[in-house]
Formats: sequence, structure tokens, C-alpha cells
Amino acid sequence: MNTGAPSVIGRANIQTAMSNIVKSGITGVDLRLENVYGTEDLLAEEGELTLFVGEDAVAVEKYIVLWKKEDGRWKLFRDIFNSNLPAK
Repeated sequence: MNTGAPSVIGRANIQTAMSNIVKSGITGVDLRLENVYGTEDLLAEEGELTLFVGEDAVAVEKYIVLWKKEDGRWKLFRDIFNSNLPAK
């Protein structure tokens, strides 16, 4: 779930979306975990991220990832991120 776009659903669509981020020129990401909370079967991870092109920071954003335990393994269940910049 990214700013200004519909939700991306399904493994193939998620792979395409992530590939498009890399193809856009993004060369690095700095993830800063701020909080984790939840239950034995569902965890929420909150943090901030910075996207880089080379050495230049091109976006500063926040995110929440939900992890769901299925068959004893943690799987990414939901992922939302959006810009810290005001809407134009």
C-alpha cells in the first residue's frame, strides 16, 4: 500500500512492484525500526525509511508491516508506507 496508488495484491504483482522500485533508480534503503507489538500470532512493526539514489536521500517515509504466523512461520501479511512530505 503505497501513496497515491491502489493496493498491490498477489505475489507476482508484489514482485513486479518491488522490481519497478529498483528499476526507478533506487539503489538503497535505510530502515529504522521504532516499535514492535502484537500477539503470539500477529505482530505490527513500525518505523521510518529513507530511499537513496547513490548517496542522495530521495525520500523519507514511514511504514507499518503486519506479520502473521501461519503454520508456525512468520509471513508478511500487510505492508503500508507513505511519504513524510505534505501532499501537493
